[in-house]
This record gives sequence, structure tokens and C-alpha cells, in this order.
Amino acid sequence: SIAKYLQQELVKTYPQRSKFFLSEHYTERMLEGLKENNQLIAKRTKQHIQDILETLQKYNEMLENSKFNSNPKNAELILVIERFILTHLTSLKDKRGYSLKEAQQQFLLARRFNIRQIVLIIPEKDLKERIMSTVRYRNDNWREYLYSNGNEAQVIRNFQQWQNRLKEYASKFSDFIETTTIEITHTNYEQYAKEILEKYLKDK
Repeated sequence: SIAKYLQQELVKTYPQRSKFFLSEHYTERMLEGLKENNQLIAKRTKQHIQDILETLQKYNEMLENSKFNSNPKNAELILVIERFILTHLTSLKDKRGYSLKEAQQQFLLARRFNIRQIVLIIPEKDLKERIMSTVRYRNDNWREYLYSNGNEAQVIRNFQQWQNRLKEYASKFSDFIETTTIEITHTNYEQYAKEILEKYLKDK
């Protein structure tokens, strides 16, 4: 995946810097048990996001209160978060208990930590091949989950609708956090990772 290659590039480029990588397991999948039992409500999702942000805030405060505050150099934390606020907003069907105003405040807090949001989009013409190809290399649980949404046509339609909502929310909150949208037009994910690092993350 792009996230995997991005980690590798960051290690090579900034070997002395501290790095904090939160994968989908901590940002999203920790809530899967609740979701599978139809117990995941928007208020719980909001709190999960807030807990992560408050943890990051502690690291930010450490730096701000240290002698490195004015010139962090290698003391500055490199932070990569996979599937975070935008993913949750897009996936939640019932947002009662998690208002867009509250999401806005969370984006603003993330921006304080110099977090930038990168949205990866699959072109509509490639969506069917990309989604259905995952059946060939992922496990039976994934296949079962995929087809729980209906037949192949319904699966693709659901993913397209989800991606459209993702783009809408990305646009809606772009005033509150720096946002870049990248179309994934090929499968050389290592190249995308290098481009993301060079264009958006590398120190200037």
C-alpha cells in the first residue's frame, strides 16, 4: 500500500526523527466490534477521534515546552495517520451526536499539529477492477464482507457512492485543514509514496 511505502521513505529520509504512524487498526478498526454488533454510534466515534487527538496534543505540548520549541529540527515529530476523521464522517450513516461543527473543531486541532490531509481517489473508470481484484489476494472474511453489500454491481455502486461522499466532505472541510486530493491512476504505489513525501511532506 501507499502507506507502507511512505513509512519506508520517511525512515530513509529522516532516520533521526521520531515517527508516529497510526494505521487503520487504531484509527478505525478498533471500533469494528461495535459496528458488527450494530452498537457503534456517532458519539462513540467522535470520542475515539478526540482521544487520539488529545494523545497527539500531549506530544505537541512536550515540544512547545522544551528548549527545541523555536528550532525543533530532529526533535519535531513526523506523524502519519491512516483513515482518520474524514473516513469516519464518510462512513457514518447516522451522525446524531457528532455534528459537523464538532468535526470542524477536530480538524482545526489537527491543523495545530501541522497535519495535512491527503485524499486518495480511484478514478471511476478503474473502480470495478480495483475493488474486485482485492478478492484475489485478500481472505475469505473480506470476500464475505464485500458481498454482504449485494451483488457485484451493488458493491461497485456502494463504493462509488462512498467515494463521492468522501470527496464532498474533503471539499467541505478544506478551509479548516490543508487538503490535497490525488487520483490513483496506476498501481505503482511506491512512486506515489515518493511523490507525496517530496511534494507535501518533505522539509523545504
